[in-house]
Amino acid sequence: MNKPPNQDPVELPTVSSPTRIGDRFPGVEIRHAHENDVPGIAEIINYYARSNLLLPRSEASVAQALGGFLVASDPETGALLGTSALHPYSPKLAEVRSLTVHPEAQGLGIGSRLVRACMEEAKNREFERLFALTYQIVFFHKLGFQVVSKQTLPEKVWSDCIYCPRYYDCSEVAMMILLATPRRHPT
Repeated sequence: MNKPPNQDPVELPTVSSPTRIGDRFPGVEIRHAHENDVPGIAEIINYYARSNLLLPRSEASVAQALGGFLVASDPETGALLGTSALHPYSPKLAEVRSLTVHPEAQGLGIGSRLVRACMEEAKNREFERLFALTYQIVFFHKLGFQVVSKQTLPEKVWSDCIYCPRYYDCSEVAMMILLATPRRHPT
């Protein structure tokens, strides 16, 4: 089973109906999160946490990690449409985490744009591998990620997973993409 049981989540604030052109929302802006985005980021993450799709995050936790967050927003209304975060584990390894898309903005390519923005930032920071722990296997596979064993991610397991209340019953799938050929040191 790849998806946890759903519970009825509390409603998020509505966003003005985005204009659909094909499957894209042309006006969406992907940008680094600002301090005033913290409450909205925590709210959308916790919306999905209530359905056991993500782990909950406090506003303080989001604020502490704010430098790694990207948001998708409607430039006209400022409405938060989605989030993602790039979290480094080593000079070569980073994670895409806290990926969300507002329920009213799903199917518009926003999640893909957020992951691609994380991939680009990871490349710019010279990470060689980028991974995600996810229930959305097909989504990440379409972006070039491959399923890997969680055992290949000891940095994640020993710094985060071991403290997670779902550690012994985790059904998330580890997926990874190679961003660059590993650097070889001259001999």
